[in-house]
Amino acid sequence: MRIPHSATMLTIVLLLTTAGVGACHASAIKVGIRPHVSHPSSEDPPFSDGNMSYLLAYEHDDGQTLWQMGMGYTAQGTSTSLVTSAVTPQLHMILKDRTFWGGLGIMKSYVKGDESYWTDFFWQLQVGIHLPLTRNMDLQMGAYYLFDEWGDIGDFSSDEVELGGAVSYSF
Repeated sequence: MRIPHSATMLTIVLLLTTAGVGACHASAIKVGIRPHVSHPSSEDPPFSDGNMSYLLAYEHDDGQTLWQMGMGYTAQGTSTSLVTSAVTPQLHMILKDRTFWGGLGIMKSYVKGDESYWTDFFWQLQVGIHLPLTRNMDLQMGAYYLFDEWGDIGDFSSDEVELGGAVSYSF
């Protein structure tokens, strides 16, 4: 399988963005789940109403900003019946306090099916709450809004907001 130029560029951006982050703060592993809704105002996310995505992510807290690099996986039944799955590398910058968090992320999906392809980059705004379970574990609940272009942000529809949950383990 030949890796497209855009995938290589995304990997380089992810590595360069997080390379200079201080090494003395907390790191975490996060696993999450999120049911998707339809996105009629957006062309790129390969998700349809009722699709379920699973997230595995590494988080680095530099004291003021939480950097999250993750990989989402959506199984069968994405945007068309010809699609069997989608894998979505993602990078997020999240600001947080003791309870609330909010941030912005960039994502790009590799859609596998009869014809496999990479989508264009798309954006994700997110806000949520995190609740400590133990000293090292948090339960996180969030609302997510996907969009293609910054000019499309004014086309916001509450019907396109997705809700999800995750557990993170800090070390």
